[in-house]
Amino acid sequence: MIKPKRQLIFFWTYLQWGGAQIYLIAIMKEAKPDWDIVVILPRNSLPDILGYLDAIDVKYKFIDACLDNDPAPTLKRKLQRQWRRIHAEVE
Repeated sequence: MIKPKRQLIFFWTYLQWGGAQIYLIAIMKEAKPDWDIVVILPRNSLPDILGYLDAIDVKYKFIDACLDNDPAPTLKRKLQRQWRRIHAEVE
């Protein structure tokens, strides 16, 4: 009897991309033969990253939240950023 693949979920809540995400895509590529890979990321993610995920043929799902990394010089902006972080993590 063939056992179904276990699911490996990669989850990030920010739109900025760099070397860490490229490294994770390399891990996904290596893990794909043994795992059912799912990536959860913000709806407004860059098309380039979605292209990388499509190229290695992994599933991805979108959430309607992302981290706010813009400057927060005022108390109001600091609270707003924290609220968006909490919302993204709950999502």
